[in-house]
Amino acid sequence: MIVIGSIIHNILPNFEVLSGKVVPGANRGKLLGFPTANLDITEETLPPAGIYAVWVRIEQEGMWRPGAANVGVNPTFGEKKKKMEVHLLEYNDNLYGRTLEVVPVAYIRPEKTFKNPGKLIRQMNRDCRKVKNLLSRAEIPGSR
Repeated sequence: MIVIGSIIHNILPNFEVLSGKVVPGANRGKLLGFPTANLDITEETLPPAGIYAVWVRIEQEGMWRPGAANVGVNPTFGEKKKKMEVHLLEYNDNLYGRTLEVVPVAYIRPEKTFKNPGKLIRQMNRDCRKVKNLLSRAEIPGSR
């Protein structure tokens, strides 16, 4: 069992980097005000389902950016395939076709079904505030 707010080093030691190309999705995140990069990553390499605070590096850029990632099946929208979607905080450029490196830092909460998009948006706002707070105190990969 993963403890909410727990630092991921116990689960993914030594800043395990997940890497995947950004592929088109349903564009729901953008419509909800939280654009996400859907990553082409095999299910076997994904961490357990849930919401994570993550560091993200875009290919050919040296800087790590803060983000929130959903790993799971998007139960609110009835999807079945487990995937990783990343919302980069304070970043809005097009990422289609680019490769992202993602380092999960902390587990925020389990994935869950919401009764309507409004409730999901409120929770996503809370998640992003929590992610921002956690990452403001977290070590950036490669800074050791």
